[in-house]
Amino acid sequence: MLRKTPKFSRIFFVVYVVVALVLLALPKNILPGFYNIPVMATLALVSAFIIILPRLIFKPKQKVQERGVAKMQNVLTLSLLINGAGGLGLYKLYQYGFEYDKLMHYATPLILTLGFIYFFRNYSNWPLKKALWRTSFLVFAGGIFWEILEWTSDRLLDTSFVLGGGGIGWRDTIFDVIANILGILTAVIYLHYKSRK
Repeated sequence: MLRKTPKFSRIFFVVYVVVALVLLALPKNILPGFYNIPVMATLALVSAFIIILPRLIFKPKQKVQERGVAKMQNVLTLSLLINGAGGLGLYKLYQYGFEYDKLMHYATPLILTLGFIYFFRNYSNWPLKKALWRTSFLVFAGGIFWEILEWTSDRLLDTSFVLGGGGIGWRDTIFDVIANILGILTAVIYLHYKSRK
């Protein structure tokens, strides 16, 4: 499974496992005070699992399908890195006037939409229109699901996903969803005009 995983994704699979172990091993007093160690270590392990998940679900039989699965792994890895960098401290840049959280909510859906469309076109041989609609819905629904997880985690696990990036409750969630939609639309418009050329 890891042997067939592209090098970029394989490296960060190992990085996430190591980060989880290091977070759990280091004394809490040498880490930033806003780190929620159990949650961060768990998310690092979940990220490592997500990187290899396409290999568990899909069994490519042709080279074009193999490229599709490899691309999906790289796209997921890149998206996880963008999110992980925020958790390590970039979300705190709002204190200096830069809302990394909104950049992440724009960039991640953009990357996922482009990557998933590529995957479905190559793995399942979907026509572009079908891939655009289904992928857009999938990424949008994933964004809504993530917002629900953030609110639930903040209430039950005492995390600060919603307010950790300087947001103000529902206002932060609404602007996150708007950024998600703009990321998806950018990908769809780009692919639409590219296909016309």
